[in-house]
This record gives sequence, C-alpha cells and structure tokens, in this order.
Amino acid sequence: MLMLNDNVLVEEPAPSFNWVIGNRTKTLGKYRVQQATTTFRGRKYEVWFAPDLPLPLGPWKFGGLPGLILEAYDTDKLFVFEAMTIDLPAKVLTPVLPPTQGQKVAGWDAYCKLLKTTRVRWLKSMQAESPGVTVTISSADGQEIMP
Repeated sequence: MLMLNDNVLVEEPAPSFNWVIGNRTKTLGKYRVQQATTTFRGRKYEVWFAPDLPLPLGPWKFGGLPGLILEAYDTDKLFVFEAMTIDLPAKVLTPVLPPTQGQKVAGWDAYCKLLKTTRVRWLKSMQAESPGVTVTISSADGQEIMP
C-alpha cells in the first residue's frame, strides 16, 4: 500500500502548452520580461519570460516560449516559481538526473487512480480502527502534486 511519504515516479511525456502571449512587460532583475498564460491540469498559470534569453525553458514542466521563463505562478498563487539569480555564462553545468526510487506508474491518470485507491484504503483503515467515528476525505481527483 502506498504511504503518504512514499515516492511515486509518474512516467509521462512532456506536456505541450497552449501559450497565449500577452503584451504586458515588466523588469525582473536586469531583464525585460513578457507575460504569457496557459492552463494546465485545471489551473491557470501566468509566466514571465525573457526574450533576450532565447531558451525555450522554464521551471518544473514549463517551457516552449521564445525566452527563458523567470517567473511562473498559478492564479491562486499556490505554486510560485521565481528565478533568484542568473549566471551567464554558466560556471558549472549540473546534470539533472531523473529520480530512481519509488513506485512507477505510467501516466497521470494511473497516478490519480493509485492516489484514490490509497485514500480509500486509508479511510477504511481509519474507520476500522475508530468504530463510531466518521472519517471523510475531501480532495479533488487529479490533485496537482509538485515534484
């Protein structure tokens, strides 16, 4: 049974975002950045990318814009990413290695199913250990979990 502190490796292709590039600009550090928005897994995100840094990259799963994403957040500000420093040229290249430990599942839907099954088992266990006590779980399917 999956426990709350267990790692789960979700194998899925990189998402493709339908970006809407806006006209708003601002300055972050020494870079002029431009605003773009997208929706991903039910959340609306606003990002700020630097056209002067022509890398189609960003934090977490974000990318695909004509500049490096320096700031990203969902409209509720539950998830916020901000570049703290940018060193050019890069002094040290650190490879990003994929995680190696945890239960593997194929895709987001499989992960959501595993999460739901785990919650139901936990709920039944709590109810069995506490007769007469009502336990409920309130959480949306497809809850977005950060790596």
